[in-house]
Amino acid sequence: MRILAPILNGSIHMDVVHSYETASEHVHALYWTRDTFEGPRWRNLAGLGIMCLAMTCAYVVIVACCLLINKYLKHQTKSALSMRLHKQLFRSLIYQAFGPLFTAYYPAITSVVLPVFGITIPYISIVTPPACATHPLVDPLLLMLTITEYR
Repeated sequence: MRILAPILNGSIHMDVVHSYETASEHVHALYWTRDTFEGPRWRNLAGLGIMCLAMTCAYVVIVACCLLINKYLKHQTKSALSMRLHKQLFRSLIYQAFGPLFTAYYPAITSVVLPVFGITIPYISIVTPPACATHPLVDPLLLMLTITEYR
């Protein structure tokens, strides 16, 4: 309640009217601790840096594996139809690996991390849930659009 006081007493304007009387009617989840805004800034940046490093390493491994698989497929002696299908499946796996970045991770990360740095995007809370909800729609569409036998 102490941290949310500026919102509840009206000194921060919001489209939804909040007050101390109606505070119990709303579910608020406060993920930031006292150290987030008052503690050393390097702790926040270190955690964010570790997350970014882990994601980058994972996608570097994916790209390296893609290159090795592509090199392996070039040296195989198979029929043209089999090679075409392998390339389509390979392409669809790459799209499925990078699809969640744009439909789930980037929208969610921007809505959670940007307020830590004081960056305010007015409509990010409106755009993020639909963007994250498009992932189950986009994932099978990538398969259908990439593999000709599925069309």
